[in-house]
Order: sequence, then C-alpha cells, then structure tokens
Amino acid sequence: EASKTVQPQLSGRIIASFDPVHAPERSQGYYLALGLGLLFTVRFMLLQPALYGLHHLGMQIRIALFSLIYKKTLKLSSRVLDKISTGQLVSLMSAHLNKLDEVREKTIL
Repeated sequence: EASKTVQPQLSGRIIASFDPVHAPERSQGYYLALGLGLLFTVRFMLLQPALYGLHHLGMQIRIALFSLIYKKTLKLSSRVLDKISTGQLVSLMSAHLNKLDEVREKTIL
C-alpha cells in the first residue's frame, strides 16, 4: 500500500523534471524514472504470489463446498430422488455454486 502512495509523487516529480525551468533536475528525473520502474517490478514480484495464493485458496474452498453439496445430495432418500431428475439436481448444484461465486466476487470488490 505504501508503494501506491509513492507512485503519484514519483510520477509528478518525473513530469516536473522535463520543465525547462527545472533543467538542473533533469538528471534526477532519470533516477526517479529508474526508481519508479524498480517500484513496479518489486510490487509485481510481491503481489503476484499473494494473489495467486488467494485464488488458489478460494478454489479449494469452492471445491470443498461443492463436495459438501454433492455428499448432501447423495444422502437424499430414494423417494425424493424419484421426484427429481438428474438434470434438476445438477442445476440446483450449479445454482448454489453460482451464489457462492457471486458472494466471493462481492467480497473481492
């Protein structure tokens, strides 16, 4: 989060270094641009594994919940299963997973 606050300041100083009035700061602008590039690289290297880990954890939770729903449908009595077709069971399971995905997307945003 600290890198997000530094980025606009570095960008502003880089843009200001191209002003003819600030000619002595031109060499400093090149160093700032290099620092900004390094900042982006470090942010990418740190954020990418974290986001991958979060997505992996989310998929594991989704698979676990789907497994629970599937096991619950297997425990239904034969009387109930006679009334419901396989297609209806599949659509119920997918509806539950869609609700889970909607909740997950709302929490991410």
